[in-house]
Amino acid sequence: MKEKRSKEAKSLLEIDNSFGALEAETDPKKRKKKLLRFFEALSMAVKNGTSEEPLDNLFSRKLGAKNRQFVAISLLRLFTIKNFSFSTDRNLVIKTYELFDDVFENNIYQVLGISSSQQTYEKERILRDVVLQVEEDLDVAIDSIININEIDSYRSLLMRSLHNKLVKVLIWPYLPLTLLSDIQLNEIFQSIKTYQERKEQKKYSTLAKAEESIQIIDTFREDAKNYGTIYSMTANNGWHQYC
Repeated sequence: MKEKRSKEAKSLLEIDNSFGALEAETDPKKRKKKLLRFFEALSMAVKNGTSEEPLDNLFSRKLGAKNRQFVAISLLRLFTIKNFSFSTDRNLVIKTYELFDDVFENNIYQVLGISSSQQTYEKERILRDVVLQVEEDLDVAIDSIININEIDSYRSLLMRSLHNKLVKVLIWPYLPLTLLSDIQLNEIFQSIKTYQERKEQKKYSTLAKAEESIQIIDTFREDAKNYGTIYSMTANNGWHQYC
């Protein structure tokens, strides 16, 4: 029986849906309305509705450090949309980069070699492709396994990729904690490895172990599917070859 989608997952899914609508829109006037809907969804996700203006809610210091960082990474994702720019609204540019400077200084800026004192256009030149690159690198890691006999190498690569500093900052907030659990991931890999070893040894318990492996992976995939965000669906699809 499927579990009901959590309030957190619903909020993230609403952001993803408004993001997708914005990404698909090519008409400038309609895109502006879709961007406002994205801001509204983001404002609802961080539970700040103290103002009628979504931008005032998003950039309020009353949000706290965790929510301010979530807003920042969500705004940074907008750069993955072709031809997107904050520069059409000067006030938005100022507020966005003030937020970036505040919350990214000790993580993303350090990794990318950005200084808060740099000009806005210099920061944007570096930041513009970072989310897309992180997404592509993680996709490559998830899809890298070709042979089940290489499961140990795949395990090392995937775990290293998931714990990359940029991945933790940019991707983790859009994933459920259950999918990021080292314990659960290690259980999946150990189950697959044990199955493979028993198969090679022609043990009679191989079939039962195969069923156990598939059940563990099915549970993982079901959790990812139920969460429903773009990133969790990527995680779900990554295990399809084992089921």
